[in-house]
Amino acid sequence: MNETGREYASALFEIALQDDIRNEVYDSLALVKKVFKMEPRYIDLLMSPAIPSSERKEVLASCFKGQVVEPVMGLLTVLTLNGHIRYIFDVIEAYIVFYRESTKKSDAYVTSAVELSDEQKAKLRDTLIRKTGNKVYMHYKINPKLLGGLIVEVDGVRYDGSLKHRLKEIKEVMEQ
Repeated sequence: MNETGREYASALFEIALQDDIRNEVYDSLALVKKVFKMEPRYIDLLMSPAIPSSERKEVLASCFKGQVVEPVMGLLTVLTLNGHIRYIFDVIEAYIVFYRESTKKSDAYVTSAVELSDEQKAKLRDTLIRKTGNKVYMHYKINPKLLGGLIVEVDGVRYDGSLKHRLKEIKEVMEQ
């Protein structure tokens, strides 16, 4: 996440708090992220200096007007007109951090080589709750390439306890 994205997110979060719409902004940003992930060419289109700014604003309005709350529509317009729309994912990521901190919620993304048992999942969730002090929403993914162990990402911090990572560290030490 870059500083520009964080600054825009901070301003948006202040507006959301002031207007008591942080959940609505969060939902609107989720929609924006989904649209731009599905159609990454939209960002190129919105950044194109060959397209007049009035037309770029029309594209935004046709995509998002009535679908997102007004502060998010304003953000998209400002990002586009200032040539910063490429930072939209950084803005969304930073807003999510502000949102999670203010609501005492965290998302934990767990990648394991094999399916975890219910007991292992419960222990991991309890550990993360103690560590973050937040309610933790768990998201699990299996990646057999890890060989064993876990990778956990929560609140922007990555804990890599995978066997693949440990073997890589051993190799690096041996090569020195």
